[in-house]
Amino acid sequence: MRKNQLIVAASCLLAQAALGQVTACDIQVINRGFEDPILANDHYSYFIPGWIVLGDAGSFNPGPQTYPNGQVAHGNNCGYVSCCTNGRDPGVMIQTLPAVLVPETTYELTLDIGQRLETPWSDFRLQLVAGTTAVIDTVIDTPPAPGTWSKRSFQFFVPPNHAAIGTRLQIKMTHIGDIEHQANFDDLTLTAQSNCVKICSEPASVQTGHGVSAVFSVAHSGVGPFTYQWSKDNVPIVDGTTPWGSVITGTNTYYLMINDLHPSDNGAYKLVIGNDCGDVTSQNAMLRVCMSDFNCDGVVDFFDYLDFVDAFAMNAIAGDYNEDGIIDFFDYLDFVNQFSTGC
Repeated sequence: MRKNQLIVAASCLLAQAALGQVTACDIQVINRGFEDPILANDHYSYFIPGWIVLGDAGSFNPGPQTYPNGQVAHGNNCGYVSCCTNGRDPGVMIQTLPAVLVPETTYELTLDIGQRLETPWSDFRLQLVAGTTAVIDTVIDTPPAPGTWSKRSFQFFVPPNHAAIGTRLQIKMTHIGDIEHQANFDDLTLTAQSNCVKICSEPASVQTGHGVSAVFSVAHSGVGPFTYQWSKDNVPIVDGTTPWGSVITGTNTYYLMINDLHPSDNGAYKLVIGNDCGDVTSQNAMLRVCMSDFNCDGVVDFFDYLDFVDAFAMNAIAGDYNEDGIIDFFDYLDFVNQFSTGC
């Protein structure tokens, strides 16, 4: 991403933060659109990565006789539960999530449901289960018009003393009844929104070249206003130009940018986010400026060596590899030593 694109992206995110438009945490649902495995039109699969499939259930890629142009809500495939082809038991699909039930949090489970053109609708039960307790438990018995899809959302707020707090979450769809018809669903998402700050995604470590940019960001949920403070090696940092020449912006936002990187920018970066509930701290993200990627093309190779030797021979500023203000043989030795490590 080019520097001006990074600046535009940062401006958009910061504007959202100023307006309090912070999204809920997205809890990852594996294969939420049932696109794995890839299926040809009108082909079915009972083996769905990420899901436990029991009985007459699975995924399929509908053709035009099922939906106009074979269109589904998300991608090419959709999921289904049915009853009871070839004597199979009523269909059940289950996914156990890594997340646990958290108090004073609103969970929202959203999915698209589809009504086939050629067969009647079949009701199914949708559940969000925590441990052994269904915190969302609804029977979907009002289908959209034949050949169409519609989005449905269901919420549950977890009170502070709920008995299932701390237990693993699970999504479950179950066919209801013994009629040999099929219910279709697609694009399942699960979000969690708490009044208190919750970190949705941690900042990622960065290894990059000298003179380019690095970005750290933390996605979070909660109710603002929020406070933000980035630190490097446990020392708070501020916006501005560093003594060694890099430029830092966003130290009081959830989106930190460091332009014109130097080796002195190496370190561990983390963010403290606060609101009326208190503070939370992100994990450390490591920044490593790979100085031997001299031409900043993302690859350490012999072209970097040639470019450095050229700058060194011409007494160019870039030849001051160790940034001590003097271009001398120590710069060459330091470059060769770093280059030999591959970074």
